[in-house]
Amino acid sequence: MHAKYAQIRFLNKIYILLAVLAVFLALASTASAAVSVVIPGIQREYLDQSGNNIHPEGNWEKILYLKYNEAGIRLRLKYIISGPVSSCVGTGDLWSNPKNSYSDTDPVYAQTFGPSTKTAGVRCTGTDGSISEDYATVVLPGPSAPIPPIPQNPTAFLSANPVNIQVGQNSVLSWNSTNATSCFNSWNENNSTSGTQAVFPSSTTTYTIICSNTIGATNASATVNVSQVQVQNPTVSIFANPSSINYGGNSIITWSSTNATSCNASGGANGWAGTRNTSGTFNTGSLTNTTTYDIYCTNTAGAYVYNSVSVSVGSQIPTYAYPTSYTYPNPYPIPYSIPYPTTSYIAPYTTPAVVPSYQYQNLTPYIAPLNTASTRVTRTTVATSGVGIASLVKLSVDGGEEPVSINDKRAYHIMWQNESNQNLTKVVLRVILPDSMTFESSTSGSFNAKDNILTFNIDTLSAGQGGEIFLTASINTNLQNNQFIVVVANLVYTNEAGIQGDATAYATHRVFFGQGGNSLVASVFGFGFLPGSLFGWLLLIIFILLLALIFQQLFMHPAEIKSLDPEDHH
Repeated sequence: MHAKYAQIRFLNKIYILLAVLAVFLALASTASAAVSVVIPGIQREYLDQSGNNIHPEGNWEKILYLKYNEAGIRLRLKYIISGPVSSCVGTGDLWSNPKNSYSDTDPVYAQTFGPSTKTAGVRCTGTDGSISEDYATVVLPGPSAPIPPIPQNPTAFLSANPVNIQVGQNSVLSWNSTNATSCFNSWNENNSTSGTQAVFPSSTTTYTIICSNTIGATNASATVNVSQVQVQNPTVSIFANPSSINYGGNSIITWSSTNATSCNASGGANGWAGTRNTSGTFNTGSLTNTTTYDIYCTNTAGAYVYNSVSVSVGSQIPTYAYPTSYTYPNPYPIPYSIPYPTTSYIAPYTTPAVVPSYQYQNLTPYIAPLNTASTRVTRTTVATSGVGIASLVKLSVDGGEEPVSINDKRAYHIMWQNESNQNLTKVVLRVILPDSMTFESSTSGSFNAKDNILTFNIDTLSAGQGGEIFLTASINTNLQNNQFIVVVANLVYTNEAGIQGDATAYATHRVFFGQGGNSLVASVFGFGFLPGSLFGWLLLIIFILLLALIFQQLFMHPAEIKSLDPEDHH
């Protein structure tokens, strides 16, 4: 019994020892489950020749002392994490982002200012809620003396877009620089180190910019190539087929132009005057007088050209009882000395109806001064276009300002000067007025109302000799706003070699009615909607007061009008 009791007591002691051992093991297991963070230290990060990061294990320091010029360098922090981890974050002054939940090394950047003492650490939270944290310290001292930056040479860049333009177009210059304190350019006074600027060169231009700093200067340039727009002068040709017709006959006028955008016709008959296409044909209809058809053409560049053609009309042949037979001399004698050039000669009506014709080569426009009653000369007068061989005579027309209005009177000063050393003969001046103008007076010459042409027979013009006439004409009422009209002066001469030449001058006008046209408001207040003078404003105020009075009388009751009388309120 006693032995059995001793055995039981021994077993109880064994059980107690096993329970204590179990409790110890449980406590040990619980203790090992806590998270742990250990930071061996921090060190400078180096790069090998291949650019790989190098951080030797023996260089980890818990407190790292940097030099002043090492501000901002890259460092590397080593941390060792043990135990079950839930999450980790960076702590301290140098970083704060979430970190790995395992042992690692991460880059850290030193502060760029000093003196300072900064820390970089890691704090981890375990799965059991335990927290462990460790850190390293970085010390950055203040400077013993400022270290000046090393000056760098300046750079400059300049470009143009586009580099090829035409006259009137623009190109945009763009420039920038580095390490420069100022820039000077050749196109404006802006000394900025970067920018853009639109330029409008009229010819090929090279632009330059110079940028500088304390140690030097550099420059850059860009060229803009400018091509000139070639404008061709217009030309116009005109002819009649046939150029000579019988009394009452008709002809076809044909004209064509080059480098022209529009054409206008004047003179002529049966609806010829007015706007014309740049080429075409026109049937003259029945003609009873020699008629001249004028045409002038222009282009977008403002260049003008003029030309004309005349249709010669024979005389109306009277009824005449001719002999049944007649013997003509052969060849037929010319009874008169006909001045050069003459295209045809008609004998007096005292001779039979058979009319001999004498043709001359190289005919040139000229108005023959023949006034013999029994003799008639018909001719074709063609004015030159003003483009060709240089004239020996300088001819000009001064017609005043370009804008004209209906019923305007214009005085034209026509001057000529023989600029050669030759004596010129058979000199004739013709001033051609458009159908839209009425001849008033002139100091010389004779006016033909049918053709609206003034002719002045100058006859001879010695070397260096000149002259002038004054002509007055008025603007007709049958015009349209913005219509274009031209007064043409043409002087024909023959030089000492017997060769004819001419000179042509123009005076151009454009009809202008203003914004208000011919309306009542425009005629009272001016061309605009509002008055343009003190008188116009007074008329407008009176007009408004009249309207107010009419409105009061028409729409207000007499009692209301009476109530407005201040005398009734006393």
